Amino acid sequence: MLRLFIAVELPPDLQRKLSSIKNEMKKVKEAKWVEPQNLHLTLKFLGNCSEEKVPTIIESVASSVKNAKPFAFKLNGLGCFPSNKRARVFWIGIKEGEEDLIKLQQFVEEALKPLGFKKEEKAFHAHVTLARLRRLQDMRLRLASIETEEFSTQFIQVKSITLFQSRLTPSGPIYSEIVKIPLKG
Repeated sequence: MLRLFIAVELPPDLQRKLSSIKNEMKKVKEAKWVEPQNLHLTLKFLGNCSEEKVPTIIESVASSVKNAKPFAFKLNGLGCFPSNKRARVFWIGIKEGEEDLIKLQQFVEEALKPLGFKKEEKAFHAHVTLARLRRLQDMRLRLASIETEEFSTQFIQVKSITLFQSRLTPSGPIYSEIVKIPLKG
């Protein structure tokens, strides 16, 4: 079985810049920070899938996004799930281009439904997860003290989406690219 997800990759220079937020958040207790090379924007988590199903997943997703046009987005605004007051996941959101990301996520969602993947119950909220907190924390004051301007100026070009395999290890997950699926529209 392969543990799979579909995501938009971030440029390596931006991944490194985003990891610098960790330095400003030193006082956050019990946080598991995402390694810089693993920072991405998830469109759909598939979970455990048989290897035999992978070609069908690729074909279906590629067919669904063939009319999607390449686009760009910008990051901006820090937040937490389920809320800033009761934080469990710390993330950076999207400033521009969110509509295109939502549309892309819907294409992926619709492509996978006939293959038996359940549609997400919650509305899609485009974000890049920076850390997972081991216990609920109030992050309101910390979030207000961090400047995200340097991240909100760079356009991130989306010309493809990537199917990744995630292998869980004691030192953290290892992501391996299975295939890039181009946007051709």
